[in-house]
Formats: sequence, structure tokens, C-alpha cells
Amino acid sequence: MMVHDEAGRPVSNVEAHARRNGADVRVALTNDKGEFVFHGLAVGEYELTVSKDGFEPLAQSVSCDSTATIAQIEFTMIPKIERVDKVEVQASASVEAEQTSSTETNLNPLEVKSLPYRPATVTDTLPLVPGIVRGSDGELKIEGSGEQRSALVVNSADVTDPTTGRFAMSVPVDSVESISVYQTPFLAEYGRFTSGVVTVETRRGGEKWHFELNDPLPGVRIFSWHLRGLRDETPQVSFGGPLLKNRLYFHGGLQYALYKMPVRTLPFPSNISKSESVNSFSQFDYVVSANHFLTGTYHVAPQHTNFVNLGFFSPQPVTPNFRAFSNIYTVADHLALGGTLLTSTLSVQGFAARTGAQGNAGMVLAPGVDQGNYYLTRQQDASRLEWLEALVRSISTPAGTHTLKFGTTVARTDNNGDLTARSVIIQDAAGHLLKQIDFTAGRPFHRTDIESGVFGQDHWAVLRNLAFDFGVRTESQDLSHTHMFAPRVGIAWELFKKRFDSSPRRLRNLL
Repeated sequence: MMVHDEAGRPVSNVEAHARRNGADVRVALTNDKGEFVFHGLAVGEYELTVSKDGFEPLAQSVSCDSTATIAQIEFTMIPKIERVDKVEVQASASVEAEQTSSTETNLNPLEVKSLPYRPATVTDTLPLVPGIVRGSDGELKIEGSGEQRSALVVNSADVTDPTTGRFAMSVPVDSVESISVYQTPFLAEYGRFTSGVVTVETRRGGEKWHFELNDPLPGVRIFSWHLRGLRDETPQVSFGGPLLKNRLYFHGGLQYALYKMPVRTLPFPSNISKSESVNSFSQFDYVVSANHFLTGTYHVAPQHTNFVNLGFFSPQPVTPNFRAFSNIYTVADHLALGGTLLTSTLSVQGFAARTGAQGNAGMVLAPGVDQGNYYLTRQQDASRLEWLEALVRSISTPAGTHTLKFGTTVARTDNNGDLTARSVIIQDAAGHLLKQIDFTAGRPFHRTDIESGVFGQDHWAVLRNLAFDFGVRTESQDLSHTHMFAPRVGIAWELFKKRFDSSPRRLRNLL
């Protein structure tokens, strides 16, 4: 017998029972391939049941023939809460009839966590995807382009930093259900990018409480055969479960990271650059009814770094300090109306960054070692308020299955900042003044932008191995006074596949 989920993926550790006359005759667990076998059964009628936390239990009556074996039977496990949300057709490129022209690369968080590399956040996992590399400055490059040309989407909300366009907040891996990377995203539902799209679906709490602790032990620093404090520390905690049975679920992930980077060309202890950060993600899921549930998330990530770019020519007094704080609130309402799923999402995001000096002295640049304090003080705040509506419906016709998706998005972005620069003095090797640079005092700036977008798309699965994507997206931006209209057409064709099966079970998997 075989057990798989609605996407066709095998489900392991499913408890299977063979009952006769109300009593258990055999009990088994599925392996990694979702398979289990009952041997040595007597001829007769049996009731097979399969169950696992987070899935609806299933039962089926079967007959055991004279060979004392049960014929091959398949069970499709349906999640208790998320089955309505499975209208998202791009969930897996490997599922037949769901293959789209926007080819995606999927990363399994459970498999990623088992790697020796042990990535802690979503952005840490992305270099595992072919075509994505991390530059020397820490910025990710997708197909040779920087982060500002791509989009990071978490639970349908765009979470890129509105001030820089880079991937500002990264969800802990322990709080992630799936990671998909689209390097050729032709689907009309994706916008505000020119290179790639990274989509993340977060994890909900299960039917039972769980607790997980990773990397609890810190690294210590030993100098001249003496213990000199911590070198690094990266504990990670995740936990979750039901707050109200069958109603309210919670999942939380918390990471703390401390790194002390030494510079070998400077004397101890004035050679340490310290970086400290906290990454916390929380999610609540409330089941209103079988066709209606709510999801709320809160993500906060403060960080600070002392003595940025510390080096031989730039000792600690000359280097700046950097502090940042990011937080995102998201509420999503999922409502199933017959064969239609309506999803409403509201996202409120805030980003703050501060760059400061160690003191108020002027900065002196010399051929040997720089002196004084860093010349620039900067503060910048940004916020984004975004509202998204998406409607999905799957329609079966004699010519194939059409999965229609329509949506709108409206976002308001505010960007505020202030820069203050002191004089910079340039000296020669003898300490003589060569030049003094004075900066004109500037004024604080404030910018507000309104972005809106409307899209519609049709994923038409003609055959089991052939599908077309038709769509159109229009976007506008008030600050730049631009309006864009983008029709999109794609085809997905897999050779040597059988004709699409329009059986009820196949259509149920699409929903």
C-alpha cells in the first residue's frame, strides 16, 4: 500500500491499522517512500485505516484473497487546515498537470537543515540553488543580477526593503514550510522584479506541541592559552502546537546570533568587530470553519554591528557603528466559496537603520593609519502598507482544466532620512595638511509612493504533459509617474507523458 499527499509526495510515519471485527490484526508505519505492507493476513474482509497528526484520518474496506495479501491500495492524505489553501497551483512543478511555464526550484527546509553548512535563514539557503551566488559584500545575485532586481515574497506579501530593494528580513528556516525560486517567472501574479522571484510559505503549528533546540553551545575564544570570552553563539529555538484544540494553532521560531570577528593585523583586544542580532517569527492560525481560516504572523529582527569594516588602516575609533530594526505584521483571510478561494492579505512593514561614529572628532586620512572618528551620521526609516486580494478557481472542461487566478495589490511606501557629515582632513606622511573637505549641510528628506497592480492569468492543462499559461499584469507608480502593461504567455511541455487524467481524484488534487 502507498500513502501520499495531495501533491503526490509520499507521506512517511503514517500509522496504518488492519482491523477485523473491530480489533487490530496488524499495525505498521509508512517508510520514507510512503509505503507499508501487511503480511500473513488470513483470507477475509478487513478495514484499513491510516492516520497522522495534521491530516484527516482515512478508512477503506478491502478483501484479502487466497494469496493472503492485500491488493495495491493508495491513500491520499488531506491536511486538516490547509486543504483549502492548496488552490495555489504553483505549489510543485513535479506534479503532473500543475507544471507551469515558470519553472521553479524547490528547497525542502528539513533536508536543508541536515546539511553540514546548516543555513539558519531563508537567504542562507538560496546559494544552494544553481544560478544564485553570494558576493563578497554579502549580497545575493540571481542570474547575475543583484537583489534589488528580484523580489522576496513571504506568504504572498513582498518583504523587500523599500529603501534599498534588497532582501531585508529573512524568516528562520525552522519556521518555513516551503521555499521556491523562480528564475524565469512568467506568471502574471508576480510583479516588481526584473530578474527572479523567491516565494516562501511559513509553517503552522501542529496538532501536538513540539519543541526544538539547535546549536545551544557557544564557541569560545582562547588567546595566549587563556579563555577570553565568547567567539560566536547561534542558538535556534522553534516550538508550536494547538492553543485551542481544532481552532487556534501557534508556531514560533527564535534565533540569536553573536559573532566577534578578529582582525589579525591589530592588537588584542582592540581588533574585534562585534555583530549581534535577533530573528523572531511567530504565526497564529485560527480555524473559523471548514471553509474559512485566518493566519496572522509577526516578524521582528533587530541587529547591530560595532566597528564596521575594521582594519589595519582603520582602527576602532575611525570605524562606524550600524544598527537596524525591522518588523512585519501580516494578516491573511482565506475563504472558500464553492470551488473558489478568496484570499485577502494585509501587510504592515517597518524598517529603520542608523549609522553613527564613535565620537565627534574630525576624520583624518593619512598614508599610514587614519585617525579621529567616522565623518558620517545617517538615519533612515521606511514603512510599507500593502493590501492584496487574490481569487482562484479551477474549472474542468472537455478541452482540459483551467485554473484561473485574478488579483489586485495596492501598496503605500514612505521613506524618511537625514544625513549629517563632518569635515574630512587629508594629510601627508609628515602630518601636513593637504586638503580639507567640508560638506554642505543637507535637509531631512521624505518620499511617499503609491503602487498599484492588477493581474489575471489562466493555467490551461490541455494534456497530462502539456499546459499553457496566459496572463496580463498592469502596474502603476505615483512617484515615477509610470504605468506598465505586461502581457505574458508561456508553455510547459514534458515529453513522453500520458494524456491528462480528468478523474475526480486528479481534479481534487488540483483543489
